[in-house]
Formats: sequence, C-alpha cells, structure tokens
Amino acid sequence: MSTVPETTFADLSLADKTAVKKSSIIARRFSDVSTCSFSSTCYTGSSDEDEVSPKDNRQHNSSGSTDFCIKNISKSAFGRREIDIAESEMPGIMSLRKRASEEKPLKNANIVGCTHVNAQSAVLIETLVHLGASVRWAACNIYSTQNAVAAALAEAGVPIFAWRGETEEDFWWCLDRCIHKEGWQPNMILDDGGDATHLMLKKYPDYFKSIKGIVEESVTGVHRLYMLSKAGKLTVPAINVNDSVTKNKFDTFYTCRDSILDSLNSLHTPELIWERVRSQVDHIIWPDKRMIILLAEGRLVNLSCSTISSFVVSVASSTQALALIELYSSPGRYKSDVYLLPKKMDEYVASLHLPTFEAHLTELTDEQAKFMGLNKAGPFKANYYRY
Repeated sequence: MSTVPETTFADLSLADKTAVKKSSIIARRFSDVSTCSFSSTCYTGSSDEDEVSPKDNRQHNSSGSTDFCIKNISKSAFGRREIDIAESEMPGIMSLRKRASEEKPLKNANIVGCTHVNAQSAVLIETLVHLGASVRWAACNIYSTQNAVAAALAEAGVPIFAWRGETEEDFWWCLDRCIHKEGWQPNMILDDGGDATHLMLKKYPDYFKSIKGIVEESVTGVHRLYMLSKAGKLTVPAINVNDSVTKNKFDTFYTCRDSILDSLNSLHTPELIWERVRSQVDHIIWPDKRMIILLAEGRLVNLSCSTISSFVVSVASSTQALALIELYSSPGRYKSDVYLLPKKMDEYVASLHLPTFEAHLTELTDEQAKFMGLNKAGPFKANYYRY
C-alpha cells in the first residue's frame, strides 16, 4: 500500500509560501489580537470550561503578589505583547500619558474600575497608574476578557479580578474583591454598565462618603445614574462620557452601536429551550420549533465575539481619563448630579488624535476670535452642539 508523501513548508513554491504567510497574518489579526478567544497562541487552559476555577487556584506574580484572580499568570508575556501593540495604535491616550505623567493629576486617587478587560483597556489602566492612581479592576462582561492581557496586568502589579467565561456568581465575587480591600478604600469609580456603582451603593454605602466622582461610559450605566439622580439617591457627581461628542461619534455611532440583542438579555423563559452549540453560541428554540442563534447571550457581541479598532478605543479611553481627572481635581465644582464632559475637554480629546491623520490645527488670530466671540483656546462650540 503506497502512501502520499507529506508536504512541508520547505517543499512549497514561492507563491504558495507567500500565500501561507499572508493567511497566517490575517488569521492572527482577527483572532489573537482582537478577541483572544479561540487562538492557540492565546490558549489559557484545557477548554473554555476549565475544571479548576481561578478562585480555587492561588497564583502569584514574579514579585510575590497574590492580590489578583485570573486564569493563568504564565501567559503574561503574550499579554504584554498585545498591550504593546495596542499602545502603538492608541495615539491619544499615549499622548495624554506622556503629557501628564510628571504632573500626576491622579495622585492619591483610589479607582475601582469595571470595564472590558482587553489590550486596549489595559492601556487605559496603566495610563491611570502612570498618572498617580492606585487601581483595582474587574471585568464588566463575563465573555470579553482577554486572559493573557489580564495575566500581563497581574504581572505588572495591577490587582485585577477577571477571566473569560466567568459565571454570574464569579462576576459579583470579582467586583466585590475590587471594591473591598483591607487598608484600601476607593474614592473614584470608572464604570461600564453601572455594576460597580450599584454594588457599592448596595453593599458598601459608607464608602460613598469618600467618593469624589463616578465616570460612566455605557448607555445602561448612564440610564441608571439618571434614575439615581432623579430619585435623590446619587450623592456624588458623575460624568456621562457615553454622550461626549467625540467618544460618541467614534465609539458608539460609527463602531460599536448598541447591541440589538440587549433587548432580548427576556429569552430566559420556561417555554424556550436553550441549546448550547459552543462557547458563546446558543440555539433558542420556540415550542413551534422556530429558532434563533444567539451570540454571547445578548451581551455586547462586538467585544465578546468580534473586533474593535484600537484607535477608536483610544478616543473613548482619553475621554474617560480626562473625566476622572476633572472630577478628582475639582472638588466642590460639581454637585451630586450627572454631567457631560466639558466641551473644551471634548475638543482636547479630538486634538490628541489629529496628528495620526497628519492634521494640524492653527490658532485663531485675535481679530478672528473677537469676530466670532470665542476664546482662542476654545471651546469652539456650545455645549448643545453635536457636530
């Protein structure tokens, strides 16, 4: 019986080798860097449903710290490379880090963060540390965490509690570990969905006496803040960065949009059958046999199952960082209500990103500024203007 000889890479023609290399680059672009979900290089366990919970697997980083809970600390080197790539694609937040690192505008700020945990958000987290803040971080989405990135943050000394595929119980446990730490008390909140704010109000109401401000970037979280304010239960100032113009146009409108599946989070009813196809993919079957395919259980599917531009996240991250700085450094300026980021800061975020497009702003002359009734340094549009 004859056998077909195995073809190796060395046996391929130049054209075939080029095609193989090109396909591997494309595959990495859409798997490793973006979602860290099924790629072998970002593999962090035997399966998505690993038998050992990170809560039961005590780990330590190279400095001996155990103040974190992640999937696998040994994957930190790969995660660090992902963060390095994101930094090169996020000019605005990196420029802000460079400009403000000596001033340390967030010195003595203790920030509880609850956002997506991926390479891009890691750039924001480490920027806040560069600006003087002490942070503790959890994931706002149980499916979007990049495990290798979480490992890199843990190795760098960031107390982070997040892994891909958390249960609901895990989610609240992680968030609780971020908020409550002996010898450390939060004075700022960076939220994406309102869960950190909700848990602190419910379980640690005394902590709110020390909170200087809340920064919220999601539609849901902002809605919850407005409800608290209307009910007279919001006792600290908050900035709604979701509706900051620059962030909104790039992030919400042009790239993310709001997942229509959020309006579905009612499918959990007894008469419907849930059939798990694979991780983050379910068949929802009606009694009459009609069926839909649901991704990521209706959570933000673009961050759970797909990609988002690092440049776009740079805009959102710069807005978040400036909002934190504004609330932290301006005690007494804001009452216990929900505010938009000042227009001047919104325009500053835009200016941080212009060099990437080789665009340069010129300053108004005294005559031009007087004619238009504007300050030469801005803001150039009224607060109601939406561009």
